[in-house]
Amino acid sequence: MLVGDVVVGRFVAPRHRDRMITPLQLLLALPYLGFWAAPSPAVAVVLAFVASAGFAAALPLQERLAGNIGPEVRGQAFGLYSTGLMVGQAVGAVIGGTLATALGTTSAMGTLAVMSLGVTATLMYGLRRSAPAQAPRVESHP
Repeated sequence: MLVGDVVVGRFVAPRHRDRMITPLQLLLALPYLGFWAAPSPAVAVVLAFVASAGFAAALPLQERLAGNIGPEVRGQAFGLYSTGLMVGQAVGAVIGGTLATALGTTSAMGTLAVMSLGVTATLMYGLRRSAPAQAPRVESHP
């Protein structure tokens, strides 16, 4: 997570971050598909390390949230965001634990990756619709 946050937060220009949301969300799930192959612990660590960089999608999403709300409600909005995130993580842990009990850990991880990709695909339209308007290009003529 830290590596992804540092790279996106420090080395990606703010105007490019918004376009990275979907690729980063896909990165968060795709490596976990490799768990269906029952990887060795070393490979599993590498897959999880690579996938964790996808958490950096939260940075441009938070920038978008901050840009779309007034300063008078920003604290409340981020409090609600944080609470929703924690509840979602708890629900995900329950689903993951239930799947791991039923399917085994490696199959559960692969299944959760597919579910994550499905949620990402479902939300893509709404994310595109809420994207900030692109500034028109100004062409200069010499």
